[in-house]
Amino acid sequence: MGSDPLGMFSALVLQRRDIRVSPGDRFFMYTDGLIECSLGGCRRDGSGRLVHSCLDHRRDPLDEAVSTIARDIQSGAERVHDDILLLEVEVAR
Repeated sequence: MGSDPLGMFSALVLQRRDIRVSPGDRFFMYTDGLIECSLGGCRRDGSGRLVHSCLDHRRDPLDEAVSTIARDIQSGAERVHDDILLLEVEVAR
């Protein structure tokens, strides 16, 4: 929050944020195309669907979780208008 989106501008303002993680913790990185492809194309709705889906599938095997979450978010969308990327990272145990 408070930073420019990556890849949008030739000069960026990025802020550093330190977070504590523990072995087994997971985090996700995604492009805006994922949250804009949900029904209605509203980012807020798409973000909410993404959070709920990530929580619902947080215990799924890593290799299955990303495709399941992306499928959840895209379900019901008429068509995808932008690139979609969802990357899940798990902290080594």
